[in-house]
Amino acid sequence: MVRSNQYKPTPKPTEELHSWIKYYWNLGYSEKAIVEHVMDHFDKSEYGFSISSLRRVRSELGLKGAHQQQASFDTIRSIVQAIRKHFPTMGARQMVTVFRQDHQLKVLE
Repeated sequence: MVRSNQYKPTPKPTEELHSWIKYYWNLGYSEKAIVEHVMDHFDKSEYGFSISSLRRVRSELGLKGAHQQQASFDTIRSIVQAIRKHFPTMGARQMVTVFRQDHQLKVLE
């Protein structure tokens, strides 16, 4: 395989790459951790994947961070009320996890 620059290509097939990125994103991993864990599933001698590549793919997949979503308390109020109704003693950290896993929303603690 001939490369036009010193960088290795991103892993193929893209469907598998996208599924791993979504998986680790929904677990709440940092960008650095996502890159490290995603590369565990591909041949590191053949492929390369950086934080810049991750950000590009995140943009393509529509995976937005808390600030990019522009989520305010007013926009998530109904979800908070529903969660509080079912789990009145749930703490902030666990609620952030519920937001991320059940509602695909990233919110700050």
